[in-house]
Formats: sequence, structure tokens, C-alpha cells
Amino acid sequence: MDSKRIIVAIGGAKGVGKTEVIKKIADVLDGFVIIRTGKILQKMSLKRFDKDFISLDKSHKNTIRKQYTQKILQINKNLLLDAHFGEFEDGGYPCVIPKKLLKYITHFALITSDSQQIQKRRNIDGKSRRLDTTSIQLNLLGEKLLFKKLIHNQNAKGLSVVNKNIDQVAKSITKFIKS
Repeated sequence: MDSKRIIVAIGGAKGVGKTEVIKKIADVLDGFVIIRTGKILQKMSLKRFDKDFISLDKSHKNTIRKQYTQKILQINKNLLLDAHFGEFEDGGYPCVIPKKLLKYITHFALITSDSQQIQKRRNIDGKSRRLDTTSIQLNLLGEKLLFKKLIHNQNAKGLSVVNKNIDQVAKSITKFIKS
């Protein structure tokens, strides 16, 4: 594995604008590959278990995450991971990024917003997501707490940005990656 390789995990609540931001960053930074974590996990889950990833039990989810990690680490390019840092599980909000992958992530970026903005985005995007503000606020809080824990535990670079404008967020994260 190339020690100069950059792997950026960009997280945030569902509907905060991660995918839009990552696409804009990839347009500006040469040599970066976008990894849509959710889509890959879903595809692998359907192929292996013929079930949606979200409906798998913890053991099967971990199996898919291990396979995902192996695939990701084989890509010898700079990566932009479109990811969530955690998910609601067993009454908590544990980190869902596999430990084996965590040690290779060089940058963590968190995109936040207010719950009303996320609610508007979720209404528009047509995906099946919870729309109540309490769920959104809990998702925002869980991602924020995990972000802080990850940059501390991994001794990695971290940037938190409030999404008021997609272009500005993309510029801020691009500058952070280049620094």
C-alpha cells in the first residue's frame, strides 16, 4: 500500500449533501476515485445474501463490511469515501467503518446542517428516509460524536463543515485535502 495515498472519509447525516459535495471535489482533484459506500454494501449484500444490506443481522453486515474493506484496500488510488460514520444499532450509534479500513483513512470530513434543511433535502430526493426532525437530529448528533472520536483515536486530520452552500462546502473540503 502506497504510504502517500490519500483516503478521505466524508460523513454526515443522511440527506446532508455528501454525494453532491464529493462529486464536486472529484471534479477538481485529479486522481481521486469516488467510493459510494452504501451502494457497494447494498450490491454486495444482494449478491451474497439476496437481501438488502439494511435488513441483514449484525453478523452478516460485518461479513459484507469485511469484503468491502478488502475491495477498497485493493484500489491503489486516492479515494473519496461517501460514507456514514455510524448507524443506529442495539440502542447505540456505533462506528460502522471497519477497523482495518480506519487505519488507512488520512482525512475525516463531516458535513452538517440544520435539521430543517436536511428534512427539505430528504423530501426532495425521493429516497426512503425518516423525515421527522427528532430522527434527523439524532443522526446529526451521532455522526458528530463519532467524527470527534475518530479524529482523536486515529490521530487523523479532521474538518467539520456546515452545509449552507454545496459549492462552498466542496471548496472547503478540497482545500482541507490539499493542505
